[in-house]
Amino acid sequence: MNFRIHLLIASIVFSIVAMAALAQHEDDYNTLLAINHYDWTVRLDFGNTLMRAACKVEITNNSNRSVKKLPFVLYRLLTVREVKSGGTSLSYVQNIRSFEDQVRLQSNFITVELKKPLLPNQSITLEIEYDGTLHGYTEVGWNYVRDKIDPNFTILRPDCMAYPELGYPSNKINKQFPKANFDYRVSITIPDSLLAVNGGTLVSTNSVNGQTTFEFKNMEKAWRMDIAIGKYGRFTDNGLTVYYFKQDSLGAKKVLTALQKTISLYTNWWGPLNNFKGFSIIEIPDGFGSQADVTSILQSASAFKDSTEIHQAYHEISHCWNVDLKAPSPRWEEGLATFIEYLTIEKLEHREYLDYMTDWFLQVIRREVTNDIRLKTVPMVDFGKHGMTDYSYSLGMIAFRILYEILGEEKFNHSVRVFYKEYSDKEATTEDFMRITKQVSGKDMSAFFSDWFFTTGYIKYLDRQSTFDEMVMLYK
Repeated sequence: MNFRIHLLIASIVFSIVAMAALAQHEDDYNTLLAINHYDWTVRLDFGNTLMRAACKVEITNNSNRSVKKLPFVLYRLLTVREVKSGGTSLSYVQNIRSFEDQVRLQSNFITVELKKPLLPNQSITLEIEYDGTLHGYTEVGWNYVRDKIDPNFTILRPDCMAYPELGYPSNKINKQFPKANFDYRVSITIPDSLLAVNGGTLVSTNSVNGQTTFEFKNMEKAWRMDIAIGKYGRFTDNGLTVYYFKQDSLGAKKVLTALQKTISLYTNWWGPLNNFKGFSIIEIPDGFGSQADVTSILQSASAFKDSTEIHQAYHEISHCWNVDLKAPSPRWEEGLATFIEYLTIEKLEHREYLDYMTDWFLQVIRREVTNDIRLKTVPMVDFGKHGMTDYSYSLGMIAFRILYEILGEEKFNHSVRVFYKEYSDKEATTEDFMRITKQVSGKDMSAFFSDWFFTTGYIKYLDRQSTFDEMVMLYK
C-alpha cells in the first residue's frame, strides 16, 4: 500500500473520529450555554511575536439538563496551558481541528471536563491560561483577518479567535448557541511607546519599567471584545471619541463631525437617548475589515481619507435607538439599521443612494430565494431562531423601505420614537411594533406585516418581478 493510500485512509479515519466526537456532544451543544462575563488579561511580547493570556470566564447553563463538558474554540496557534475552577485544576483535551463545514478553517478545539455536572441555571467560572501567536486566516479566504503580533499594528478580536469562545469546529453547530451578551474587563500590557484602545471605558493605566498596562471595561452588554494597539491619537466630544493614526488627524476631525451630525439627526427623528454612555470609532488599517460592537466601530482607514466611507457609522449609531426584542430575537433591527444607513447618506451627504441600494437588495433576495430553500418557509420574524440573520440585512432593508414609503417620513420616525420610548427599558415583540405603527399612522398594517414579517408572502411579489414601487402601492 503506497503512501498516498495511507494518507487517504488516515484522513478518512480522522474525519470519522472528528464527526463522532461532535455527535457525542450533541446533547451538550443543544443546551443553552451562555457566557456572562469575561476577565481577560494579556501581555504582548513583540520581540518574540507572542501573546500570553489568562481568561476568566463565567458560564451559565440556561437549559433544563446538566452539562458535563464545556467546549471552546481558540486560534489554531494558541495553546492552552492550564484550566482551573475555584483554584482546582480541571482536565481538558485540545486538538487542532478543521471545521466540519469549512475544512480549510482550523481552530484549537478544547473540551473541559467538569468535576461535577453543571446543573440547570447553575454558573461556573473557569480560568484558562494560554499563549502563542496569531497569523490570521487569509488562507481560508478571510482576507481581512490578517491579525498578527506586530508593534506597527496589532488587533485582538474574535474574528481571529484571540480568546476562547464557547463552540465547536462547526459553523452549523455554533449558530445554535445564543448570541453572546456579556460584561467584560480587559487588562493588556504593552510597551510605553504604544497605545491600547477599546470601545469600552478606560478604567486605569499603570506604567512600570517601560511597559504600560491599560484596563478597560464594557459600557453596555457586549457580544465581542476588540483591542487595537498602535500609535494612536484621540479626539473626543460629549461622549463621542475617535481614535486615529496620527497621520490621519485631519480626517479624524471630519469623522468626529460626522458622528456629531448623525447623533443630532437621529435625536431629532427619534428623541434623546436614555443613558447614553458614549460611542467610539477606532481607526484600523485598510484591509483589516470594518466591524462593530454595541458602543464602537473598528473603521478602516479609508473612511478617514474619504468621508463617503463613513456610512457604516450611520448603521451602528442607529442601533443605539433599538430596543431588546424577546428571545429568540427576530433580528430585524439589522434591516432597520441598514435602511437608515442609506437614508442617512441622502440626508447628510446629499447623495442619491436609496433607490440604487433598494434595487440591488431586491436582486440579491430574488437570487437567494432560489438558492436557499429556507427563505420559502422561514419568515423574517424567525430569522434569529434559524441562524439566518444575514438575510435580516437584505430582506429587512426592503421591508423597512416599504414601511417608510407607506407611512411617510414623519409617521415612520414617530413610530420608531414611540417604540423606543415605550420599550427602551424592557423587552418588546414584533407585534408591539406593529401595534405602534397602527396607533401612530391610523392605518391597518396587518397585511404588510403578515407578508414581510410573519409569513413568506413577499415571495409572490419577487416571483412576479414586481418593481419596488409596485410593491409599495399594494399596501397604500
